[in-house]
Amino acid sequence: EGEVWFDDFELIFTRPEDDPEWSHRLAEPETMTLTALSAADAWELPADQYPLRLVLSYYNFQDSPLAVPIATVPINRLSAGNFRDEDFALYDHGRPLLFFRSGDQLWFALGNIPPLSEKQVNLYLRADRRNRVLHSEQSLASEVLSDYAVKTRDAANRDAYAKLLHSPANLLKNPSFEDDSVWTRAGENVQNDRVKMDFVSGGLFGQRLARMVIPDNAPGWFGFRQTVSLKPLTDYMVVVWGRSLTSETFSLRSHYYRASEPGKRRFASAHGNSGGDWTMASMFLRNTYSDGVFEVHLTHNKPCELEFDGVFMAECAARGGVRYDCAVDELADQRLRVWQLDTIVKVFPFTEPPVTPTPTAISLAGNEAENIQLALRSSVPRRLSISAEAPRRADGQALAPPEIHVVGYVPVDSVSAYPQFTHLKFYERCIPPASFGERYADPLLPRRELELPANDTHAVYIGFSAKAGTPAGSYHGEILFREGTEIVHREPYSVTVHPFAIPERPSISAIFDFCHHPRLPGNVPDMAYRNYSRVDMARFLAGKRVSIQTSETLRPKFVDGAVELDFTAFDEYCQVAFAELGVPLHYLPLGGTLFNYGHPPYTRYGEAPYEGKHPYEGVDRSVLRPEYRAKITQVIQTVWEHVKAKGWEKHFMFYMSDEPYPNRPRMEQMIALCDMIHEAVPELPIYASTWSYVPEWLGKIDLWGIGVQGQASIAEIAEIKTRGEVLVTTDGQFCLDTPYNALERLMPLF
Repeated sequence: EGEVWFDDFELIFTRPEDDPEWSHRLAEPETMTLTALSAADAWELPADQYPLRLVLSYYNFQDSPLAVPIATVPINRLSAGNFRDEDFALYDHGRPLLFFRSGDQLWFALGNIPPLSEKQVNLYLRADRRNRVLHSEQSLASEVLSDYAVKTRDAANRDAYAKLLHSPANLLKNPSFEDDSVWTRAGENVQNDRVKMDFVSGGLFGQRLARMVIPDNAPGWFGFRQTVSLKPLTDYMVVVWGRSLTSETFSLRSHYYRASEPGKRRFASAHGNSGGDWTMASMFLRNTYSDGVFEVHLTHNKPCELEFDGVFMAECAARGGVRYDCAVDELADQRLRVWQLDTIVKVFPFTEPPVTPTPTAISLAGNEAENIQLALRSSVPRRLSISAEAPRRADGQALAPPEIHVVGYVPVDSVSAYPQFTHLKFYERCIPPASFGERYADPLLPRRELELPANDTHAVYIGFSAKAGTPAGSYHGEILFREGTEIVHREPYSVTVHPFAIPERPSISAIFDFCHHPRLPGNVPDMAYRNYSRVDMARFLAGKRVSIQTSETLRPKFVDGAVELDFTAFDEYCQVAFAELGVPLHYLPLGGTLFNYGHPPYTRYGEAPYEGKHPYEGVDRSVLRPEYRAKITQVIQTVWEHVKAKGWEKHFMFYMSDEPYPNRPRMEQMIALCDMIHEAVPELPIYASTWSYVPEWLGKIDLWGIGVQGQASIAEIAEIKTRGEVLVTTDGQFCLDTPYNALERLMPLF
């Protein structure tokens, strides 16, 4: 039972030898004609206040009417932001529709879709929309940045939610706990008089709420449960309002199973970021069983004081299609509209122009490079060429001619995940479920020509720079857009040069790992990798005031007990990186870390770290094999002698571990490995991306990679600095499919 996907397949028919009567027939491809229940063409709100809308489509491919109690929209993804509820307006032919938000989803009651039909509604976005205030939340199981959830405390439209809560769409009975029926108390058979599970006065959607208090040392799971039978191949959503009076979060949990196999269960959970306030937690479910059963669990197994209200479960339909309309396109005036956007902001094909553009301008200091980002949109297709003159002061003093780049766009079929698309099954890779067909701005292409489709926004970068000592003041120029020989738009701009300069060479090390290998599992047909030399990459990144992590890896050989190393490529790279480019800091290039993620150390130079076989169960992790210590010591000392002879010793650190997971026996393992390196080369600083402070490692790790969201307190950072230094680690932050660029520019905020 279930669903099957096919893509790019061929059928080869072979007659079975034992069945001479076997035959086959290929039928003609089926077609399906849908009746379109289109959304309103006319703008239903003032276009100057709501200049952009999403036309959302929902489909019924059945021969009978389809009741859609709830329709969902992944609104953060589709709007490229995390905007406030008041920034949206949902309309069905002039009739406003109530909606509510939970996480990154927008929910509303769609009603019935006739047989073989497409039904559309219009979702409008305000011109002055703003992102909601965020609250970052650390995963209870991880201190790794990529595992952090950044959430909002939902201030949803409770009136819309209340109407749905008590409507026939809700599959749950007694959803606001108005009486003692339906809900089963989990853990009732556990004899513990101190556990409280009651329906008490209060709440948001009626006269009562569900309250649970679990003290210390109360074994088992406690709380409230309700069971619902499911339709095959149907999507469901579950939402609950809750709050924790003793911690930041509360949980919505579920069990999902076949009625015929109740012992084989799947478990899921969703968390609400409460902090003492009422907020929502929600989850999706696609039932693939013919006899599926879903249990809603408002349960917990640790000390807590939780309150719940307004539990809602309904069938839902995901958005089937989306089209973006800009109000300005309705004018069809064939103007080329050009306006400036901050380079932090990515320009999307649906980005709409402002009602009144601001003058195009930028400022920079000496030794600095900055870009003007211009967005372009037209109601007719255009083939543009772009030129820009050097900006000049009134006295004729000029800056260097600007560089011109066209912004390229990359299609993204699936939400990015760290470290790879592990949530995608093999057969989903070509066109994943719920693909939005999005295009994200990414490469800057060194071109002066732009193919601009009708009613599509694209971007260009115009880059300026000033050397140290450039006279301060205001420089002016024009950016020209031509079709053929005709100038179709002139964009005046100004560049303000400040009367100071930033250092010619960076004083802060900003290291980006340069990896050759793909992050997709398995072989990817037709994927080509362009191999850049590390010297070329170092030169390119130096112009952006960042660097790669190291040179090509040194590969030691042992001949008659002596270490042999070829330093040719290493020396060439280091001469460029340190003498020419002034790169502050690199990893010593010895094949990576000694261990990662709390695993035992890797075998090095043919020697295992411990006696026995991996994973060395029961072995004292603080005692390394002498042969292992000896070979690593010999290699590091040989490399360090060469580094010191070249005068490069201030530029290197030894990268010990990424995410070492500081619990025993890993605690002793880290200490043993640090002692080994310090004994071999006392002046070589050891770096580890620990993310947080581990007191036992003070004096062992010299350079601490600390996460930027407060994993280490101010007092802990001060303690680290008594015997080491703090670096910032940002692993997992840099993703293509985000609405903003350049997280590194935000690092000073942390």
